[in-house]
Amino acid sequence: MRIRPLACCCLLASAILLGSLVTWIAGGGPTFATTTVLPAGEISIGATPSRPNETCRLNVRSGFQQAEMESAITTLPEIEFDLPPAQSDCLLVIGCLQGDLLNNDFAITLIDQSKLSEPPATATEWIALDAQPAEQPVDKTRTFTRPVTTIARSAFAIEKNITLTDIRRIFHLYTDGDGNYLDASAYAACETRLVAESEHLRIWLDERDVTEHGDKIQSRLKDLVAAFERIIVSRLMPWLGKVDDIDGDGKFGIVLSSRLEQLSTSDSPLVGLTWSGDYRRDLPAPFGNHADLIYLSPAATNLSLLSEVMAHEYVHALSFQLRQYNRPDTIVARNEEDWINEGLAHVVETRLTGTSENIQTRLDVFEANPESYPLVVTDYVRSGLWRSPGCRGATYSFLSWCDRNSAEGIVGPLLHAEEVGIPNLERVSGRPFSELFRHWSVHRARNAAQTTELRVGTPLTWKQAATSSRSLRLGAHPDSTIRVRIKNESESGVQLTLIPLSDPKAEEALIY
Repeated sequence: MRIRPLACCCLLASAILLGSLVTWIAGGGPTFATTTVLPAGEISIGATPSRPNETCRLNVRSGFQQAEMESAITTLPEIEFDLPPAQSDCLLVIGCLQGDLLNNDFAITLIDQSKLSEPPATATEWIALDAQPAEQPVDKTRTFTRPVTTIARSAFAIEKNITLTDIRRIFHLYTDGDGNYLDASAYAACETRLVAESEHLRIWLDERDVTEHGDKIQSRLKDLVAAFERIIVSRLMPWLGKVDDIDGDGKFGIVLSSRLEQLSTSDSPLVGLTWSGDYRRDLPAPFGNHADLIYLSPAATNLSLLSEVMAHEYVHALSFQLRQYNRPDTIVARNEEDWINEGLAHVVETRLTGTSENIQTRLDVFEANPESYPLVVTDYVRSGLWRSPGCRGATYSFLSWCDRNSAEGIVGPLLHAEEVGIPNLERVSGRPFSELFRHWSVHRARNAAQTTELRVGTPLTWKQAATSSRSLRLGAHPDSTIRVRIKNESESGVQLTLIPLSDPKAEEALIY
């Protein structure tokens, strides 16, 4: 499918909200429901070898226009430019900023210009790339203050018996896994018992798991409570804020239930979940629990992983509460888009725990084939990409890079913003998305563990996701001019950047 505005449904929500997938053109901005028309026959893409030590972009001009010019973004189905003789290799970074979410067809061929009689099909203009933002060494965990909400809290009275294990409560959990969020039968009523309590936290265990996990979980409860106090209470809350006491019981809740396994659609078990319906004031049971809580798997035994996931899910809980429960009109309240929502949670989890077990495998999958995974995905569920490891790796890589290159950090401002998606990111960063995307792509290309090498006369074809990039290595050609011919068969929005590798350190960074 080609990227366009869609009605979105987040798996972490029990109600359908409207959202938009953002369409981008090279060197341009976002479009919502309408399209952007470039000046006739012009598209900004790529780079210049005229300055061998400088990464640059290239403007390509062509007379090509789509037949439906008035209602579509101009794209080029074929791009050609010549590389003058060069003593060093270079990297060509091909960014796809608009098109089909997953399958955009590309082909590239290098041709010895001496074997050609005609000039390039497109005229080129080499333009030096703006300086890449420098990484900022300042403390990014500054306190992020927010107004205290005046919305009244509901009083939820739990049954208090003589012993701790006799305190019971029923939570409703979505277990269908097929996207039937508005079907009451898709939710299971989970009777739970209170198994641990501290000043700030209550942990509930699904009665169905008492026999199998009860004895095993006892040894981990103290560790979970200690991790919550150390990571969430002592570090996350002073930085990003505290989730409000929605159900009036005075404490945040964690529900341990093996029913999470029913939502796992991959070989990787689901360790944690936050349900946005729990943070909506207008949703009755079973669609929401009207409670400040997250869900964790009782089968998970790795405390380091559990600590990361707990921090990750708490960020989701805070985001849902800020964007839904604190809004007087929840009908028009909008959750943050999935790619930013998940990326921010991963950035926080790694920073506060100092470990990366929850994201490292996903990051490895992304870095192995970065062109296969779209960065901007408004709704992972409707796109069929829920829990896609490569997509998670992409958004973590991008947002952590943006945060490192921001003087004050982007996490708090993005989390507490009114806007969502790319407009939110552009406002916080002060830079156009296309510029951030290009610099991030260049950074990854320079630090890639391996890069495909192109040879003259050997074509290469591939499919590329929207808002993804691929880097290719072009060998040195000291005695000849090389023509680069790129076929953009899907007529997608293209962004090209050329990185000369005259710096020995740059060459050493590439391992084949």
